[in-house]
Amino acid sequence: MSPPSLKLPTLDQLNRPNPHLRVKQLKTWLFNLPKANIQAASAQLVEQIERINHDRYPVYERILLMDTLRPIARQFVLSLKGLCKTADLPLGKKESEAFTLNQRLLASMAMGYKLIFHDLSLLEQPKEHDELELRGAIYIAMQYLSRQIVESFLIYAPSPQGIWQELHTLYEYAETNAIQNLPVDDPYPDFSLPTHYTIDLAYKRILLLTLAEPYHMMQGEADDIYYLVSAWTRDCQIWPVNTDYTDNEYVVDMQQDKPPRYITASRHANEKASRIIDIEEVKKKLDNHLQQLLRTSLELIDHNEPQHLIERRQRDMLIRLSEAWHGDLSRRTERHSTDSNILMACGLNASHHYISFGREFTPELDELKLKENHFEPTLYATAITTAIEKDRFHKNSRYDARPWWQFNASETGTALSCKANCENTHIHVGEIVAYQDEDASPAHWKIGIVRWFKSNLNQGLEMGIMNLSNSAVPVATKALKGSGFGTEYFRALLIPKHVSLQQTRSIVVPSTIYDVHSELAVNMRNRLFYIRLKSLLRATSEFNQFTFDVLEEEPVNDIQIFIA
Repeated sequence: MSPPSLKLPTLDQLNRPNPHLRVKQLKTWLFNLPKANIQAASAQLVEQIERINHDRYPVYERILLMDTLRPIARQFVLSLKGLCKTADLPLGKKESEAFTLNQRLLASMAMGYKLIFHDLSLLEQPKEHDELELRGAIYIAMQYLSRQIVESFLIYAPSPQGIWQELHTLYEYAETNAIQNLPVDDPYPDFSLPTHYTIDLAYKRILLLTLAEPYHMMQGEADDIYYLVSAWTRDCQIWPVNTDYTDNEYVVDMQQDKPPRYITASRHANEKASRIIDIEEVKKKLDNHLQQLLRTSLELIDHNEPQHLIERRQRDMLIRLSEAWHGDLSRRTERHSTDSNILMACGLNASHHYISFGREFTPELDELKLKENHFEPTLYATAITTAIEKDRFHKNSRYDARPWWQFNASETGTALSCKANCENTHIHVGEIVAYQDEDASPAHWKIGIVRWFKSNLNQGLEMGIMNLSNSAVPVATKALKGSGFGTEYFRALLIPKHVSLQQTRSIVVPSTIYDVHSELAVNMRNRLFYIRLKSLLRATSEFNQFTFDVLEEEPVNDIQIFIA
């Protein structure tokens, strides 16, 4: 069977190596790279790999050269990714150069293994070792191609052109030759699993990540989920599309340069080239894992034991992943085009600031005034000084609201873009925002969440805002019992029950400080009341939203009783 069509150097124009590079020489060259300057070293490495890819080497010499390059390529990929993974978007000049260099490095490594696969596939009488090396070349090439997509997801950028087509093509070849489930010998795996590495695993893990809506993920989360889903690829099934398939399916077209997508009654698939991706068993595995984590959380709460922050963050990430896979992806509300400017403040603190019309945030002093009668006169002056000192922490913050162009809207949210002067936006998926029409008078701030994000290297940004509430009350919260006990006051937003019939009374607080069953003081400046957090409505890396019950009296922590 002839090899499939892949993006390769023109084979009849490959150069004779000059000089002919041997593995020992390559190892010496790699050792002398200026590793203290990661970008300069990476640029030299990419040029060397591209030179090898355009030289004519016997296939087993090429295998030795590429395998020699893999460990240092992985080291450089991780270093370059580290410069971009948590960077502000759009990327600055240094970060943008690191991202472009990383893409070139991954692409050149993929190219080397595609050349190996091509040469081995042309052998007329391949031996068993040749077939093993061919499977390995497909697997490793798919790993590097997939990594290019993951790196793009990390900065919410589009996937490089042609990547998906090559992944489909390589997988189809393996499937046609019934080798997709045969084990691969990978001496330098990027993750450890108690199972064999296979071409099937390499293909399905990037499918599963893509179906988890990476443009909706928290920044950096795509990396974690990409490794997480590796354990569930065996439970993901790929079926041919036939005439009696139902709607509302995930489908991938093997003949197009497109990722898998959700198909509804109005968007039919190409029956001959498409496959249905069945993730029902994967969702069950995730749900079982999530239920175990939630049970652990409740057991710790029942025994008044704190749960580690890392465990809570992992739990919240899995909740978001479950919501993405279980969500109804068909659009429920009509979008309409619009052309207007929106003024938006990003983050919980900034939203609180503008909703309160810039009023000074002095929760300690406000609480003291409400409890003045509980203090002896001789102690009250000292308490005032302490309260002023604590509140001074909040005084030096500056909160900006900047204009964004609104290009479509619906009942549930709006889509915004920024085409110029987008630097220093400091905005992330999962961030809470306060927004209003720029010309609105009087000012009326709505509350929303950054639902999705897209960026490109030309400094443009697009984002989707999902509306949470048409109004909110700015308050301060402090934990008196449970998770968060011992911390100071934080800004929070109270979303009243009467906003809509469907909306539950809830409170928006900073992320991961409190948890279900935490008991808080809610400070409204002229009133103080107490609540117990009841259930987690929404969790992002920026904020948590809880329902709550109002308590009849101030809670007392066990530690407070012991001290008393």
